[in-house]
Amino acid sequence: MLQSLLLWPAIALVYALLGAFGLALAIPPGYASPVFPAAGFALAIVLHCGQRVLPAIWLGSVSLNIGVALVNGNLSATTALVATGIGCGAMLQAWLGRYLVQCWSSRHWQRLDHEWEIIRFLVLGGIACLLSASCGVGILLLAGILPLESSFYAWWTWYVGDTLGVLTMAPLALALLQRRQAEWLARLRIMILPVLALLIISVVTFLAAARWEHSNLQRQLDDVGHILTQSLEHRFVAHHEALASAARLFEVAPDLSLQDFEHLTRSILQEQPDLSALSFNPWVTQAERAAFEQKMARLYPDAPFQISERDASRQLVRAGEREAYVPVGLISPLDGNRAALGFDINSEPTRRDAIARARQSGHAAATAPIRLVQEQRERVGLLVLSPAYRLAAEEGGQPRLLGFTVAVIKVDQMVELALGRQLPTGLVLELDDPAAEPARRQIYRSDSQVSMPAGAPLWESTLKMADRPWNLRLYPTTGWMLQHRPMLAWAAGVFGLLLTALLQVLLLAVTGRAALIQRKVEEQTLEIRRTNVALEQRTREAEAASRAKSAFVANMSHEIRTPMNGVLGLLKLMQHTRLDARQLDYVHKAETAAQSLLAILNDILDFSRVESGKLELDSAPFRLNDLWHNLAVLLSSAQQDNTVELLFDIDPQLPCTLRGDPLRLQQVLLNLAGNAFKFTESGEIIIRLRQCSCSADRVQIEFAVLDTGIGIPPDRLAAIFEAFTQAESSTTRHYG
Repeated sequence: MLQSLLLWPAIALVYALLGAFGLALAIPPGYASPVFPAAGFALAIVLHCGQRVLPAIWLGSVSLNIGVALVNGNLSATTALVATGIGCGAMLQAWLGRYLVQCWSSRHWQRLDHEWEIIRFLVLGGIACLLSASCGVGILLLAGILPLESSFYAWWTWYVGDTLGVLTMAPLALALLQRRQAEWLARLRIMILPVLALLIISVVTFLAAARWEHSNLQRQLDDVGHILTQSLEHRFVAHHEALASAARLFEVAPDLSLQDFEHLTRSILQEQPDLSALSFNPWVTQAERAAFEQKMARLYPDAPFQISERDASRQLVRAGEREAYVPVGLISPLDGNRAALGFDINSEPTRRDAIARARQSGHAAATAPIRLVQEQRERVGLLVLSPAYRLAAEEGGQPRLLGFTVAVIKVDQMVELALGRQLPTGLVLELDDPAAEPARRQIYRSDSQVSMPAGAPLWESTLKMADRPWNLRLYPTTGWMLQHRPMLAWAAGVFGLLLTALLQVLLLAVTGRAALIQRKVEEQTLEIRRTNVALEQRTREAEAASRAKSAFVANMSHEIRTPMNGVLGLLKLMQHTRLDARQLDYVHKAETAAQSLLAILNDILDFSRVESGKLELDSAPFRLNDLWHNLAVLLSSAQQDNTVELLFDIDPQLPCTLRGDPLRLQQVLLNLAGNAFKFTESGEIIIRLRQCSCSADRVQIEFAVLDTGIGIPPDRLAAIFEAFTQAESSTTRHYG
């Protein structure tokens, strides 16, 4: 248990690192990673170490997903529960993969020698990947993190990523885990470099394709952004020109009547419906306040006129005393804007800031986003002020400020008019004022319900509304990203990883066959060694038996040769006694037979010496006439007892002297001729010599014995060279 507890953190760390690598390759939306190598590592480590390491897989998956939530800034109780559920799915997937492999592949996964073993291992691991994808996507749907329309694509990419992780990582991880076995270490040395090289090439190709597709998306976004920026700038220019024209008119005719002002502004408001109102706000000092209020009361007799401001409860009240006022004097259209008459825009900080900038620069200035007074509903607007000066120089040559022509702009309507139908569906446009307070910074957003997806392309630009810089941002929604999925990069990654998996299968198959052959060679070598040991033992026993036999034969030959020499001595003595011719002939024949028998005994002794390694046989020269004479003498007794004639048929071209072993040749011919005499009752026996071939140093001679006897039955011809063979004739006699 302690060992498992120490092993768990290491496995969890490796799983989390491999998972982070896979997620780093993900392409938003949906984290469409072409490979999740942690799935392959989980299968391999659970097969190698057993079920005791399953909690480590869960821990690694939970740590990975909590880390992702933490990096993205959305860590919460919900995301923690989601991470826990995804970790359970990863753990169950590893367990199911181990169960399937062990049930259907027995122990073959430990060797993976044959192609069918490798393919079955990978297929079973891929089937198990259905579990994690289904579990993870289901949890994301229940948590509301994943929209229903994106669920199938998310499930498919999840499953493909896990499956490719098994195909590419599981065999390599198994080889690393079993590297202590000499066989797997040798296979790992062959696999590691080609597989890693192709894996790196696949990842680089995927990243290059993803970057190219991202650049294309960014280029499309840039094109749309430039068009929208130009449209908005054209709208700004139109507003600026309208305000500048009105300001010049008041510089020429400062006492312009209400009717003339309405006539002047009517066409402008019709052409530019995003303008809520156009007004002229005079610059009124404290000393001029009473006269101004009386003048304006005559212009608007329907209600009392006063310079007003808003109190703490946002109610309009009479403005307090201050150095100068900028009240709304003339305004068009009057209907709907009466509440704004007399309102001192210099009393409000946002408008006061714009007034100060316009006075300082002498050009138009815009306020930060404000809530329009004229509107009864919340609506973002802004005021653009263009200063008007009296043309005649007064007070030391300084022009006198008459007031400001003010355009009240409805920002949302202005943007919609500027964009028309140029904003494609699925793209979100944002405008904000970076100089405004954070709570009032946003000016416009085309879709307030959509947030920018993580990793989505973004286009940003800066444009000026009067003197105020605005930031424009354009980005796609999740739906637009799904419609423009980076299929080329995804396909390139999948194809490269499939090639990597195929290379692993090929290398595993080749090295497996080599390992299988090596094992068979080792087994056969061991068997050969055992056989050799047994053969050596039998050879030693045979040599011992042969030496004993040779010793016995040598002793027997020696013992027989002694009395044989005695017989020869007696025969020599008998030749010197008084014997008649016939008796003497018998003595000579007995002597020849005894000499032949003695030579045979000597040969037996020589053979025993050769067999024991003490003597080597050699050939010697002999005369053919001597050979025929000895044969005639030895066979003379057999010839006298039969009516059979012995004849010699010798090739005249044969040399007189030959080199060989005459005694053995004599013994062979003597045996053949003796048998012929035994089975021939009448006729003749011929010993024939013929020269077959002749070269410079060698003559090949054929010896043959022919007789006129009863012959050998055909069914016994195949056995004539076997020892002690007997042939049965047509009679009941048995012949040797």
